[in-house]
Amino acid sequence: MKQIIQYLLFVFIMTFAINSKAIPTFFDQDSFQQIVNKKKDKSFMLLLWSLDCTKCIEDFSVVSNFHKDNPEVEIVLVSTDEIIRLNEISALITKHNLNDLEQWIFQSNKFQQLRHSIDPQWHGELPRSYFYSSGKQTGVFSGRIHKSELDKWLMNQSKTISRVKVQ
Repeated sequence: MKQIIQYLLFVFIMTFAINSKAIPTFFDQDSFQQIVNKKKDKSFMLLLWSLDCTKCIEDFSVVSNFHKDNPEVEIVLVSTDEIIRLNEISALITKHNLNDLEQWIFQSNKFQQLRHSIDPQWHGELPRSYFYSSGKQTGVFSGRIHKSELDKWLMNQSKTISRVKVQ
């Protein structure tokens, strides 16, 4: 039975892979630290979101425009949705031209444990954004993302991100 479930999951994921340029990596309890360690000398944003969060969906326009104007800025998207919603996630990512961003999806429905592995102070509200400069956390906030906040953060990164363009 376990092999059948694994096979069906594999087929499901491969179907998703065929329809998408980017396959989200499964996010487990060690993933947040892996992301931070991998980018230890870089500036980046990590954005947590869900298909069920209307503010998150509305923010994708801001993120998309920011990414279009600043493709050299590393942005990591982490979906808190269940794996079964991969096709919906893919459609939204594609709609906003964000396929080339690093993407993750919560591996299990153990939301509280995964949330705690990211930030014990986080109570699960979305959207949630983490900002890093040279691998060090410089900002955390819950709520809508505004272009002015992204531009301000970006101006402070001009030494660590090459070819910065702020409008």
